[in-house]
Amino acid sequence: MSRRTLPSGYRAVYRGKRYRSDSGDGSSVTLWDEETGANEVATVPIEDLDEWYRIRTVGTYVGEPFKVNAEMDDGTYWISFDGGNGRKIADEWEARKDAADGSRHWQEDRYTFMATVPKAEVHDVREDRFDLLGPWRAAKEQR
Repeated sequence: MSRRTLPSGYRAVYRGKRYRSDSGDGSSVTLWDEETGANEVATVPIEDLDEWYRIRTVGTYVGEPFKVNAEMDDGTYWISFDGGNGRKIADEWEARKDAADGSRHWQEDRYTFMATVPKAEVHDVREDRFDLLGPWRAAKEQR
């Protein structure tokens, strides 16, 4: 079975080109090739970036927030619990452990719940983008 990993992580635009990036060290970020995430391109000062942000693909499953990690070629999503009502999710996983719809639910540890579920059961799938450059510049101006 193949899968398509959905966008998540840090991104930066430097001199008009988009790169994968790290979370920075307070003064600079490291840039990697956008497509592969391999091949470190450069480490540049944050102040020289055009944009810098974090993205996550998220959705709602059983009324709770989940990170949507990947889209599988069998019509399912691989999802992980993103916080909210952990007791509800623990109960849901227990009730769904023998699901007839082909979904699979597992608990990695006390706080980590994952599943592969039919795409039709995950709602409001979207890419959330969190600006990092604006807050970084605002904090720098306050110093």
